[in-house]
Amino acid sequence: TYSNNWGIRRGYINVYRVQNESVYDQKSYTLRDGLSHNYKAGADYTINSKSIIGVMVNGNSSNINRVTSSTTSIRNMAGNEPVQLLNSKSENASDINNINTDLNYRYTDTLNNVLSVDLFYGYYNNKGNSFQPNVYTNAEGGTDSAHYYRSITPTAISIYTATADYSGNLFKGKFETGIKSAFVNTDNVFDFYNLYGPSESFDTSRSNKFLYKETIHAAFVN
Repeated sequence: TYSNNWGIRRGYINVYRVQNESVYDQKSYTLRDGLSHNYKAGADYTINSKSIIGVMVNGNSSNINRVTSSTTSIRNMAGNEPVQLLNSKSENASDINNINTDLNYRYTDTLNNVLSVDLFYGYYNNKGNSFQPNVYTNAEGGTDSAHYYRSITPTAISIYTATADYSGNLFKGKFETGIKSAFVNTDNVFDFYNLYGPSESFDTSRSNKFLYKETIHAAFVN
């Protein structure tokens, strides 16, 4: 099966809050557009009367752009006129790919003893890129301060699992056993940049890289 989703979405958010004797009245508008794909395919093949093998693949991919324009009026609680405005137009782009594959085998003999083996691989990748400007202006329209930031945040996750189970007759009862191994690798990067006109400066104090690995082995007998 295959499906896709494309369209332009708009969102409006108004936030009014009071903090430290100041009133923050924020109005924002978000425009989101992009295309996403979803797919799923599978097949089973009967090798003989006792054995069957199957494969399944599913996943999705998307390329989404999001722009949020926001204006925040800042005033003292005692006054009605804003003393400062915060203007921001953030841009966020994400390129996401996700795929899962599964291969399974099942053997059943004439005595109803069953052996099943399952192999799974999953991969997730997200390439994020965002631009965040913050411009403060005063009541006269002059600029009090302006800060511009960019962050690049790729994430990659790989998952591998292997499972084998066996069940059969034992004397007058049932015997079951199985093993499973799983491996997870995660690579997360957060690169933060301060922008000064056309140049960018890598901010080591805000940037980070996170690596995570997990290995699990398990077995059971019943």
